[in-house]
Amino acid sequence: MLRPVTPSNSRLAAALAVVMVALSVSTTGQVSGTGFIAGQVVDADSGQGIPGATIAFISAGPAPAAGTRVVVRPVGAVTDSQGRFYFAGVVAGRYVIQGQIPGYTLASATQTFEVTDGERKTDIKVLLRKLGGVSGTVRDDTGAPVVGVEVMALRRSTQGGRPATLVTASRSRTNDRGEYRMSAIQAGEFLLCACTREPLPFDSTLLTTLAARPLDLLSIAGRAATAGADAVAIEGVLRTIPPTFHPNTTLVSRATRVVIGSTELVNIDIEATAVRGARVSGRIVGAPGAVNASFLRLNAVGDVPEAASVTTMVPMLVHPDGRFDFANVPPGQYELSVTFRPGMTGGGPSGAALAFIGARGNAMVPTAPRGGGPGTLADPLWASEQISVGDHDVTGLVVGLNQGMEINGRLRFDDRGTPPSSQLLLRAGVQLMSLEMGAQVRNYTSQLQPDGTFRIGGIVPGRYVMFPSLPVGNVVAIMAGGENITDTLIDRTAAGLNNVEVIM
Repeated sequence: MLRPVTPSNSRLAAALAVVMVALSVSTTGQVSGTGFIAGQVVDADSGQGIPGATIAFISAGPAPAAGTRVVVRPVGAVTDSQGRFYFAGVVAGRYVIQGQIPGYTLASATQTFEVTDGERKTDIKVLLRKLGGVSGTVRDDTGAPVVGVEVMALRRSTQGGRPATLVTASRSRTNDRGEYRMSAIQAGEFLLCACTREPLPFDSTLLTTLAARPLDLLSIAGRAATAGADAVAIEGVLRTIPPTFHPNTTLVSRATRVVIGSTELVNIDIEATAVRGARVSGRIVGAPGAVNASFLRLNAVGDVPEAASVTTMVPMLVHPDGRFDFANVPPGQYELSVTFRPGMTGGGPSGAALAFIGARGNAMVPTAPRGGGPGTLADPLWASEQISVGDHDVTGLVVGLNQGMEINGRLRFDDRGTPPSSQLLLRAGVQLMSLEMGAQVRNYTSQLQPDGTFRIGGIVPGRYVMFPSLPVGNVVAIMAGGENITDTLIDRTAAGLNNVEVIM
């Protein structure tokens, strides 16, 4: 015989999303329902009942008799040792039943069903699926454990038609044995990455010492912000561990994907190689205002595009006059990309180094006039520099900014149908949507001129799609240089497009 199950202690009772209450019908008096439902919460994979699951039984819009107002309150229960539950005194109506317990997720759609007066439903099944987990060890190339590194489970994701990016589903930090463990992960395919980066070229032992003497740390950080990265050259040869994917690669394209289901995967180890971290420094020239760290990114080349969402490096320090420094850059081939946006920031130093200064340290750094002002270009400027990093620092780079590129063309209508009026054309435009991810993304829009021509200027390199914005009509083709680019990504890396024809 089924028995109602109640929480065994006050802590569990407080954790329930709903409470044990009765269903009631409110008319001129109080009338109890006569329906009865019972069922079981089971593991979708094993078919075994799940004890301790919370069951929510909620009205989904009852259909009361004329003149009767039904007041249905949520009802909750906790399953018994075999995963069973029941509700008695149920008022006729339409209901939703849900089950939940930590470590599980719904394995089927939420159930909605009708209950009539006096009806008995005893075969309800609520399917849950146990969430998975993964554990392992991170070691360096000598076999020593890597302590305190953050390990992330990354899922490949796309959104809004943009290219794929890597999204963090779970994370963990290695203990003193280099071990990590992540649990409660939705089933799927993942990349595992030991992805901690050290933004400053401080030796970890020295940092520990300086932490006991904050004024020393402030002094060092203050000199960094004033004089540049060379002021923080604490150690001539620093070792760093670049972001490393399971089992032992720094490239997403060569990583082994891990399929996590409803059990915990064990011994999913990562072998990371400690390398000398180099410094990449130089100066941005040609900026009409203050340069900010948010304008610069350093990306490894030769990997899939989505790798940038994890492996992109931000500068340690950027001065408003364009001086920049990246620290702890592993050997490899990189692209330094710069997108200068006039007038967006103030004129003080910026970058990861300032996180070590805090509010007191801000008074130690010089200020400069704010970027922007009269005569400043409205369109962004850009630069892209290929950099090879080996055993030695890369210094003295001079990176010149370029004007944004341009796309121009005309929208015309073919001989099918009636062309829209000139008033309607004034509401039309051509859009260029970026397919990149990150803070530097920009979309572009150009209004049509009365003669149907358009111009989009200030375009920075990247991948785009073009489409017209028009209240009427359908796109037949978008032509550029005799080529149909209607369904083609526009890769703007060197020059613009002229005489584009949008046919509708």
